[in-house]
This record gives sequence, structure tokens and C-alpha cells, in this order.
Amino acid sequence: MITQKFNPKTHFLEAVYSGNVSLKEILEYNYHIRKNKKYPRKLKILTDATEAKFILTKEDLKLISEKVRLMLKDYDTVYDAMILSGAKETAYSVLFKGTAKIKNYRFQYFSTKKAAVEWLNSL
Repeated sequence: MITQKFNPKTHFLEAVYSGNVSLKEILEYNYHIRKNKKYPRKLKILTDATEAKFILTKEDLKLISEKVRLMLKDYDTVYDAMILSGAKETAYSVLFKGTAKIKNYRFQYFSTKKAAVEWLNSL
């Protein structure tokens, strides 16, 4: 499951991935970001995926990258900080980062919320 809310205090879109997270859920999440005209055009996303189990294939990562590319057409820049704890989820994130070479998108993964927030605040 993926939940999201915009925090007006931090100006971050805060997302939580929990339980089994499928390709379908990730694509729906990206679609909602793309269609939301209220989010800042320089969007900072803080994602807590420490309780998530990605149900993905390596091929799914290419499709996710394509959908992120579409999402970014509506934004100046998107900074995406993902907090991870699982080895499999971290491996998928490393692979995703390698496929998501998009000019106005910066994706970084972290093991602590503190490090993720510091990175987003430095941008």
C-alpha cells in the first residue's frame, strides 16, 4: 500500500510504502503526482519504505522510469528521498537509480529519516 500527503510545514510530499508494494500501486502513485496541480513545481518527496516489500521484476523498473519521465513533464524538478531498510528493496532502488537518468529528477536512497530530510533540505 502507498499513502501520501503534502506537509505544508516542511513543503514535502510525504509518502509511506507499507506491506507488499506492486507495480500497479507504484504506477497509480506516480499518476496521482502527475495529475496534482497543487503540488509545488519544484517537488520534494520524502518516502518511508522501511516497512515495504517490493513485488517487482527488473523489467518493471524500466516501466516505472518511463512513467516517472511522464510525471516530470509537469514539474520543473523532483527530488525523491526514499528511506529503506530491506536488502531487496535497497537492491531495487540501486537498479532503479541506474535506469532513471532523467535531467530534472534526482533520486537518492537512505537508511535513516534524518539523512533523507537533511538531503531534501539542502536542495
